[in-house]
Amino acid sequence: MTREHLLEAMRCMTEERSKREEQIQSMARRLEEETSLRCSLQREQVQWQMQRNSISGALVGLVEELTGTIAELATQIEEGESFRSRYARVLEGIESVRLLARGETQELF
Repeated sequence: MTREHLLEAMRCMTEERSKREEQIQSMARRLEEETSLRCSLQREQVQWQMQRNSISGALVGLVEELTGTIAELATQIEEGESFRSRYARVLEGIESVRLLARGETQELF
């Protein structure tokens, strides 16, 4: 081999090494970008999960509160119906006493 052939071979090897280094640097940048993106996505996923858990907890508390309120209202409605029923009987009794006082007993029987 002549000196020119050796210089050409060295130049080719240097170019080839430069290309490989560029490819390696490009792959390293891509890997860094993908890693950064993956970390960012994982952070967002954790934040989303925390928000979901917070919302779920709030909803459970709200459902429990509403259940208690509904139970209280049902009790009040039952008590109100019982009161209305007793009040109606009292009014009927008062009316019966009035009728008796007037002598209109035939309507009672």
